[in-house]
Amino acid sequence: MAIITADGAYHGWLGGNCTQPTVKREARLALEEGRPRLVSLSPDPKANHRPGVTALPMTCHSGAAVDIYLEPMPAAAAAG
Repeated sequence: MAIITADGAYHGWLGGNCTQPTVKREARLALEEGRPRLVSLSPDPKANHRPGVTALPMTCHSGAAVDIYLEPMPAAAAAG
């Protein structure tokens, strides 16, 4: 689990350092859109395509796949 703030600060761990740039980018999009996103990182994103899921390439060399649920939380809700 991790928290990614609007300024891109990353607190926590999600599948390794190689996933961080993609997770930060997708978290920013979720915040901008104001709605959750399900992101799937895998060696072959075309084979992992599912409706409602953003399938992206895994940049880690492990050959593994990971699904990441991003839920935006506006700053006002986080403070309350």
